[in-house]
Amino acid sequence: MSGKTNRGKVYLVGAGPGDPGLITLRGKYLLERAEVVVYDYLANPKLLRHVPEDAELIYAGKKGGGLHAFTQDEINQLLIDHAGAGRTVVRLKGGDPFIFGRGAEEIEELVAAGIAFEVVPGVTSATAAATYAGIPITHREYTASVAFITGHEAPGKKESNIAWDKLATGAGTIVIYMGIKNLPDITRKLIDNGRDPQTPVAVVRWASTPVQRSVEGTLATITDIVHRAGIKPPALVIVGEVVRLRNTIDWFEKRPLFGRHIVVTRTREQASELVAGLEEQGADCLEYSTIHIEPVADYSLLDRALDELHTYQWLLFTSLNGVTYFFRRLFARNMDARDLAGPKIAVVGRATARELGKYGLRADLVPEKFTGEGLAEALLREGVDGTRILLPRALKAREVLPETLAGAGAEVTVAPVYQNVPPQGRKDELREQLEAGFIDLVTFTSSSTVTNFLTMVDAASDEELRSLLAGVRIAAIGPITAKRWRTAASPLTSSRNATPSRTRWTPLLPTTRARTGTETLPLLLRIDLPGRDGRGGRPEGEPGSERAAQEEAPLICAHCSAPVTSRDQAIEIGGRHEHAFFNPAGIAYEIRCFRRAPGCLVQGDPTSDFTWFAGFRWQFGLCSTCLTHLGWFFSSPEQPSFYGLISNRLL
Repeated sequence: MSGKTNRGKVYLVGAGPGDPGLITLRGKYLLERAEVVVYDYLANPKLLRHVPEDAELIYAGKKGGGLHAFTQDEINQLLIDHAGAGRTVVRLKGGDPFIFGRGAEEIEELVAAGIAFEVVPGVTSATAAATYAGIPITHREYTASVAFITGHEAPGKKESNIAWDKLATGAGTIVIYMGIKNLPDITRKLIDNGRDPQTPVAVVRWASTPVQRSVEGTLATITDIVHRAGIKPPALVIVGEVVRLRNTIDWFEKRPLFGRHIVVTRTREQASELVAGLEEQGADCLEYSTIHIEPVADYSLLDRALDELHTYQWLLFTSLNGVTYFFRRLFARNMDARDLAGPKIAVVGRATARELGKYGLRADLVPEKFTGEGLAEALLREGVDGTRILLPRALKAREVLPETLAGAGAEVTVAPVYQNVPPQGRKDELREQLEAGFIDLVTFTSSSTVTNFLTMVDAASDEELRSLLAGVRIAAIGPITAKRWRTAASPLTSSRNATPSRTRWTPLLPTTRARTGTETLPLLLRIDLPGRDGRGGRPEGEPGSERAAQEEAPLICAHCSAPVTSRDQAIEIGGRHEHAFFNPAGIAYEIRCFRRAPGCLVQGDPTSDFTWFAGFRWQFGLCSTCLTHLGWFFSSPEQPSFYGLISNRLL
């Protein structure tokens, strides 16, 4: 630390190589307290989530070719001016500020202006690029020395500061920053000064991010390889025998969802479990929140209910937001959890129960099926005739729960506490990514996310919508959301000529194991089955499809490589799988429980046991050993898709 303390202060913070999780705790702490943040092109914008909402954000990125938001002199003056005005300034720089980051130059200007400063180191891109590419920059069997150099020295220098004659053979591993533009010259100098032309070389672009890309070659070939692969800055070059270990140690680019760009239609805070799970598997989550939660304008219904809360027998919560906004209003009226001593509390699922627990309350009832219908069934078993029930919820919501309870003799007070409104902004960015074919999959966590997503896309015609979403897969959290998608996007789902490219089970996320037990994330797994005649015949297992199914060419199970067909699907959950067999001759099938416990078997006859629900033909089964509900439904013959819903119970 240096300089005077009677004015503001500048913190030079290393943002790390790209992964926002690699910033230091000290760096995160300072971002959370910043009044001004001046950030670089290489600093991940996701780090700005840590910044207070009222902080001023200033982009000062620099790209090759002179594409600079500010000159270096202008950046220096920005820091001086804001700190001189008494503000806390974070200068967020990619990698480490003191490793080819011009951090020292900026500090020299701060010292000259009498501005207080502090420097927070960051994970430098050299070590991160090597590590995330599966390359140890040192290894006892290969090298005990490493050198970092820049491939782009200051313009106007008459002579290079790099002693190529000593560097070429003096360091076992050489890591070159900003070397793509001058790569032909760099490799030539290393070879001319004694380095073996067959020395392995790796080039890593956007290290530690979901769009990381790596190529390998030798000093003699890497320039051509980089050119053919279209590798552009930012990228680092790693030269040395340690590159040979990449085939053994590579881990980051082998993750199952690596390189997939997945749209999450809620904010990270609203879908943190989903985002964390996807990113852990290597996906690049593009957060386009289609829901903005606001309080309702009129709380009169809830206020009247709170005044006579002691007369209610049940208080129901069907969402996390319902819990949050109910308690906000409760506290605004100078009430607290003690006022809820009268009614029992029921919630729609475990996540809502956990949210309730933040207020020191435990749910009296959590249904086995985490839907409004499941909650209604559980309450009906408790007996609701003659009871008063308070349901704080969204302004617009499905009526199945209150209508079912009212039909059973309950007096239900529906009190809106929040509303979903489409957020503004980022529409153009979303459309650009769809038009470029950048997006692989879109996730929907509620019916409103479907509606608002299509509003954000704002397609002028059915044809444009079909074009924008061509090749994009859809994942829905449950059958109600899936039905909403099929209805809202009917131009996409009703085409009889659409022939899906794959016919297999693909779970969105594997089973996750927590310290508190084993839990699956709620998933709707979808298989698109091509029509048996190529134009949209009956789904497998329905009368009329037997002959064609038997004649269908076999496929290979993605998990075990066993021959399978569309009537013998490979089901994968958390690395374990079973095959679901369809017996065309008897129109019967069996589905084994994923837990593989003795006796775990669900059987059914789709010709007689189907139930109509939410516009689909369903069959439900219950594993007697694991008590795990397995539900299966077919869509209409016009759109031969087969869905499986795995309930949100312990598996």
